Amino acid sequence: MKTLFTSEQIQARIQQLADQIDSDFADKHPIFLPVLNGSFRFASDLMHHIAIPAEMDFIKIKSYQGTDSNELEEVTGLDTSLRGRDVIIVEDIVDTGQTLLKFVVCLVNLPNTVTKLIT
Repeated sequence: MKTLFTSEQIQARIQQLADQIDSDFADKHPIFLPVLNGSFRFASDLMHHIAIPAEMDFIKIKSYQGTDSNELEEVTGLDTSLRGRDVIIVEDIVDTGQTLLKFVVCLVNLPNTVTKLIT
């Protein structure tokens, strides 16, 4: 099997992402929302490098399967109000992105909420 990225390259990129987040949210107190199960390790590595005050709340997102519905079936694990917050969604791999997009649209519609996605 061919190695695409070494562990060192991945960790260096995570550090770069953390530095950018620290800069972009320097005077803020964002909440990170890692999407379980896949982003757990990525979120953990990322948070080790975040220097600004922040919170984290894990979520699971599920959409209706086998339908053309544009609605989310379920978002579980969210115990914090996101209204008026700076929200950073942490995802490891995005395949079609349809379910994640539905969740982001819900957040964008919350008043005074800033939503970013890191993957």
